[in-house]
Amino acid sequence: MLVGSTKKFRISYYLSSFIPSYMFSLIILLVQHYETTSNFLPLTLKLTSKKVVFILILILFILSCLSLCYVKVVLKNISNNSSSRGIRQGYITRNYNVGMREFLLSVLIPIMTTISVQDSPITGLISMLFLQIILYLFYSNSSEYLPNVSIQLISYSVLIAIDTKDNREVYIFSKTEKVSDLVNGNTEFVYFGNINKNSQIGLIIEGEENEN
Repeated sequence: MLVGSTKKFRISYYLSSFIPSYMFSLIILLVQHYETTSNFLPLTLKLTSKKVVFILILILFILSCLSLCYVKVVLKNISNNSSSRGIRQGYITRNYNVGMREFLLSVLIPIMTTISVQDSPITGLISMLFLQIILYLFYSNSSEYLPNVSIQLISYSVLIAIDTKDNREVYIFSKTEKVSDLVNGNTEFVYFGNINKNSQIGLIIEGEENEN
């Protein structure tokens, strides 16, 4: 998963990918609370299992949002320091943001069938966290790309490119607004970290135009 980036970046990227699931979970819990008490927010001092789950998911949601902010900072820093990195030429394929639908379904469907259970919210939370740990172990030990819908909130997309020098597939971050101009064309990009035979992730240099 994102070979060539730092472990901190990979963990932050992974945590940020669950912003939709945490948001969806919070909405479910709020709606359930409203249906049973006619109050939208759980403002009473009485501590219940649902309130504990709500607080924990809210903390996870905030943590995932902070992780997304860190991802944005890292991408910005790489872009600002691109002149000091080895610039490469790449051909941008027509595939971008691949696998997001499948990833969302694999995360949201379990939430709908576990945490939405009225009588066992803690069991639902544990099931959701267990699934997320399993997914992290899978992606951290795999060369597969981890889809992340949340990066579109910071106006980034992930494109699949071919490094024309080494003829290998690379996942490249780019501003979403530039995607339509970049696909099926050549552009310059920089790798994360030091370039080696296992480098898998890069960033398109901002301000560069597509060269068809």
